[in-house]
Order: sequence, then C-alpha cells, then structure tokens
Amino acid sequence: MQKKGFFIRFFVIIALVIITACAPTTLKSVWRDDAYHGGHLKKVLIIGVDRNFTVKALLEDEFVEQLKAGGTEAVPSYRIFSEEENLDKRVIASKVKELQVDAVLIATLKDVADTGIYETYPTFIQEGGGYYGYYLQCCQIVSLGRNVVIETKIFDAKHDRLIWSAVTETIFEGSAEEAIRSFVPVIITELHGSTLLQ
Repeated sequence: MQKKGFFIRFFVIIALVIITACAPTTLKSVWRDDAYHGGHLKKVLIIGVDRNFTVKALLEDEFVEQLKAGGTEAVPSYRIFSEEENLDKRVIASKVKELQVDAVLIATLKDVADTGIYETYPTFIQEGGGYYGYYLQCCQIVSLGRNVVIETKIFDAKHDRLIWSAVTETIFEGSAEEAIRSFVPVIITELHGSTLLQ
C-alpha cells in the first residue's frame, strides 16, 4: 500500500514538473472594469498586432480555437481584413457591426528582451573532481531565451469601452507557435476567472 502511495505522489510531481516546464508564461497584471455587467462574451473579434503575418495568424487562430472549445464564438481578423488593408477605426467599426460581435480582443507585443535562464542542481561531488565535476555540479541547465511582453485588451464592442486588460511575460525559447500555445491558455484561464467567459 505504501508503494502505491509513493508511485502516485511520484507521478503527480512528475506531472507538475512537465506542466511547469511547458508553461513559460506568467501573468504580470490584470485589470477588470467592475462597472461592466454585460455578462459572458458570446462573440469576439480577435486582432493580433504583429508585423509578421504568420505569427499574427497563429495567434488569432489559437485564440479562436480555445475560445470555441469553451463555447464562445470568435473571429480572427486576418480572415476578414486583407494583409495590406489599413485598419482605421471606421473600417473596424463597420466589421464589428456587420459581424455582430460583442467584444474586440486586441493582443499587442509591447517589448522583447534577451534573457538568460540559469538553473543549477548541486550534486555534492567530492573535491578534486576536475573541470567535469564542476560542470556537473554547477551547469546542468543553461539556456538563453527572450522575454516577450504582451498586452491583451478587451473592449465592449457596443460601447467601445475597455472592460479588461492583462500584461503577460512569455519566455520565448523555441518556435513562435510554442510561445503562443503557452500564452493563450493563460489569458483564457484568467478570463474565466474574471467571469467574462462561461
């Protein structure tokens, strides 16, 4: 019976390590308009602001997929606006009315900074182990990445009023797709917590 309990705890710890390793996005700040009483968002226009069209499309599609999985309809802006189109307020307002969306979500890249991540796991080896022993003791994980700061804002489409915003930091070490798949669930979870999603 004790072995069974040990294995359960072991697998829970391993699962937590895996989840943490795959979730390099942290929430830095969140704001919600307490005066907003419009209920759950039903249809959202997603606008990712990025000069790279592929990244913009990946970001918008990930939001659409995860929102739809939770029962909220979403429309990616890249499918309704051409890449060359100048998105002034009149153009967006016209589409908002046509599509009958109740909210507009805009995710904007605010900052990118190089960052170093250094994690050590001392192994208590004996002195005289030479350079390799020192390497094993001090430098088990050394990785470089970029700290990507994204600001996400949600506007009530009917009144063109900001109702929710958040700032996140994502450690970008692999592909843009991996970073997006880390970032979007953090926002979705927080929106559920803020009662904007059902």
